[in-house]
Amino acid sequence: MQSRRNLLYAACDACDEKSGGRLEIVASLTIMNRVALFFLLTIFGGALKAQNYTGTITVGNYTQKGVEAKVQKLPDNTVAVTLFHVRFSSLMPVRLDVVIPTLTLEKGHLSGRDIVPLGDGKRYEKYLVRDFQGTVDATRLSFACLLGKKQLTFNGTRKK
Repeated sequence: MQSRRNLLYAACDACDEKSGGRLEIVASLTIMNRVALFFLLTIFGGALKAQNYTGTITVGNYTQKGVEAKVQKLPDNTVAVTLFHVRFSSLMPVRLDVVIPTLTLEKGHLSGRDIVPLGDGKRYEKYLVRDFQGTVDATRLSFACLLGKKQLTFNGTRKK
């Protein structure tokens, strides 16, 4: 966070740090600094900030409530969805943190095809994510896909 603030300070004539970690930009910016500030806020501001959600995951006929999920834009302009401490069956002996990387995000719509998920850092080629379709906004995350041979859905709301 500190490096982002340093970049923002360099982009404007005067910035004032307010409570809650937010920056308030003083109105006396030159046109060039306004362009630089817009660029920096777009790249380093909310675009890379992770959003956290809590919801219900369903895989086949197995349902798990209270699942935490994170949506995060990655440096290569793709998006990753991480599901924390999930099981995909009542027979699954452990819970995993599962990452579905390389999703595309366009106007609130998430999509992806033939993605190898990561479970606790390991690649799971056997459980290829196919036909990932979803939506994300400031209050909700919802998606569906095929995980291996089973249908997976997630519906959640933003954590406060």
